[in-house]
Amino acid sequence: MQATQTISQTGTTARTFAVLNVIAGGLLFVAPWVLGYSDETAALVTSLVIGAVTALAALAAIVRREWSWVTVAAGAYAVIAALIIGGSGAAIATGVVLGAAIGIFGLITALTTE
Repeated sequence: MQATQTISQTGTTARTFAVLNVIAGGLLFVAPWVLGYSDETAALVTSLVIGAVTALAALAAIVRREWSWVTVAAGAYAVIAALIIGGSGAAIATGVVLGAAIGIFGLITALTTE
């Protein structure tokens, strides 16, 4: 009975972090308008694309955990792109902070075993 409970809790943990990544992807998607950097084209496009990819891959990871590796890559890309593209402080901070969170959440989802 105890082994079954552990497996159930592990599956819940993976799903929880996948859902957190759906939320983080949505936040990254709307961040340019909320934080006021929608006039910075490169930062805007990066936030939109990576936010959408993250949210969709995280939704898929709820059902098929291997999709969480896409979110790991998207998080790494968001951090690197923010540092390379630059822009306003809000654009850089958003890319780095949300990108790191997305990557970590995706890694936890991917490495949580059942």
